[in-house]
Amino acid sequence: MGLFSKDSGEDKGLNVHDMQCMWYEIECGSAYLRKGMLRQALKNFNYIDRHLDQIYEDQFDFHLYALRKYTLASYFEMLAMEDRVYQNKFAIKAAVGTLKVAKRVAKLDAKEELKALEPEIAEYQASKEYQQLQEDIKKRDDDDEFKYDTDPKGYDLYKKFLADPVGKALEFASTVAKFNGDAADLQAKIIPLLLQKSKTVF
Repeated sequence: MGLFSKDSGEDKGLNVHDMQCMWYEIECGSAYLRKGMLRQALKNFNYIDRHLDQIYEDQFDFHLYALRKYTLASYFEMLAMEDRVYQNKFAIKAAVGTLKVAKRVAKLDAKEELKALEPEIAEYQASKEYQQLQEDIKKRDDDDEFKYDTDPKGYDLYKKFLADPVGKALEFASTVAKFNGDAADLQAKIIPLLLQKSKTVF
């Protein structure tokens, strides 16, 4: 993907997330899931959640600018687009993928999984990559959450997921399901989990 990026840095994959290249993240997440690499799959599906949240939050900075620079018709189109931000195929695929990860994580022994992760995390934290990341975060001059991702390997995200896989998966998936009532695959996967958690069924 570095061939399609103007970023000359070492981490070419990073720019993919900066550019909100959702199809690529979905494909990576799906490939990791097929290989049973649940942490990496979860991290890639989580990027979609973060992108959509960022798109939704960015509208608040855009309101006054849009009213000054554009016609009311364009402004209302922007508002309508924001209302439909979760109504897209990437959100649905990411939600379904997250639920699949949750189903497999729920079958694991969380304590054993955490114990197995400890040496891997220790090795990563001792690496030059991690040390460089910490230095870059201290020197950060902007609020780019992807360039300065404090959990690029998804260890923290995965540990939270191990504690409550269904609950964490529903945080994103239930929002997507609410806006996509016709997404049969998503609805079929989320309804049993909502019943399990005694939450409202859409």
